[in-house]
Amino acid sequence: LREKQEAIRELRRLATPEAAQALSLALGDDNGRVRKAAIAALRRIGSDEAMAAIASTLSSTDPVLRSQAVAALASGNADTSAQYLALALDDRDPGVRVAALEALADMPFGQVPTQAAVAALTRALQDEDVQVRMQAVDSLEEIGGAVAFETLMLAKRNSNAEVARAATESLPSDALQ
Repeated sequence: LREKQEAIRELRRLATPEAAQALSLALGDDNGRVRKAAIAALRRIGSDEAMAAIASTLSSTDPVLRSQAVAALASGNADTSAQYLALALDDRDPGVRVAALEALADMPFGQVPTQAAVAALTRALQDEDVQVRMQAVDSLEEIGGAVAFETLMLAKRNSNAEVARAATESLPSDALQ
């Protein structure tokens, strides 16, 4: 384990396309700590190749790994990250969908692509899992702006009373009149 972690640190320092490729191999390691370290290293490298390697784990059978990958994807190119996060919103595990919504909200301010964010968040407001819907409201509140406002106005009419209440509470008080 120690040797693998040291190799991952060294590859992270190199930050070359070859290093990203080698780190992508560590994503399939049997040890969860090694996989987590590889995701962190790829995130730090941040290249398109590194983000693609992280995104490749979205097909893993391990929901923890998929959630870690989703969190890391928010640090990449805004358009590419939004595409990967939109894919993660279709994950079979509600925890991964929540992580995708959190990651979308964690993207640097002004970098969330408007169309992709609206489509993903609007879709998430109709998710079968109430926690996913609640996270969609929280993410919209965090993102802010006109896009979030319009989508929160729609969420006020959500079929789940808790989600509708959270959306209403997220809106500025002058918008409720």
